[in-house]
Amino acid sequence: MKIQNIKEMLPGEETLKYFRNAVQNAHIVYQKTYESNKDSYNEEDSVSYIRYQCVVIDLAESIFSAIGKQIDSKEIHEEYLEEYDILFIGYPYLNIWEVLNSLDDETFCIGVIIFLSGQGGSMGLEHFYNEKIMRIANNYGLLEAINEARSNLSVFVAMWFDSKMSKARKSIEKAVKENGYYPIFIDEKEHLNQIVEEIFYEIKKSKFVIADLTGQRGGVYYEAGYAEALGKKVILTCKSNDNEDPHFDVKQKNTIFWSDETVLYDKLKRRIKVTIKNEICDLS
Repeated sequence: MKIQNIKEMLPGEETLKYFRNAVQNAHIVYQKTYESNKDSYNEEDSVSYIRYQCVVIDLAESIFSAIGKQIDSKEIHEEYLEEYDILFIGYPYLNIWEVLNSLDDETFCIGVIIFLSGQGGSMGLEHFYNEKIMRIANNYGLLEAINEARSNLSVFVAMWFDSKMSKARKSIEKAVKENGYYPIFIDEKEHLNQIVEEIFYEIKKSKFVIADLTGQRGGVYYEAGYAEALGKKVILTCKSNDNEDPHFDVKQKNTIFWSDETVLYDKLKRRIKVTIKNEICDLS
């Protein structure tokens, strides 16, 4: 992520002030809501505490790095959540907010943009707060800057683009987004380049790649192989009643075989959590 690129996308000083005021007002509503409901959850209720109070540590560290501050290691919240079978490592959002609020308008805006860039799916804090700030950012023309900040959270999806795969596509998209990442389907991207150049570009900047082998499409194998050559993690999936087994070159890979789209969603969501560092915690 290049902070200079984000800075170049920011609006003028006056707009930044209005944006800051709008976000501060949204935060006041969030805090009032939290205060009025905190009797129903506390630090002993791990899931509720994390949902309402914490940001995953990777995102917290990204925010502090972007604004040139050091994270307070004493405030890191680490807990194994048996119900979800994951180790959650987070940082109190109110600590982040206190630091953001002490900054100038431009740096405050950059911190909020980084925060929003990692708020995909369900990953702590209430949805109404995340969605409210995102709407504010949209109103002030900051979506391009947020997308720039999200560039290291994209996931390239290689699959058969046939109408019979539409439900599977939605399941893949949902599993990716609910882990806090952003799926890239090349057929959705507007571009003027040759398609292979665009595919290579998107794979290069992706955090990892998902390749669904259903239909045994040569292009999917090609894209998965390119990703492997770049050292990217590649998660393979394939419909279990596909007429042909996956090619022998990938038979040794731990492929997710799915019988229906619900199984695909459940298994893929779990695989992303376990193999991609548990970076995002879904507590919904």
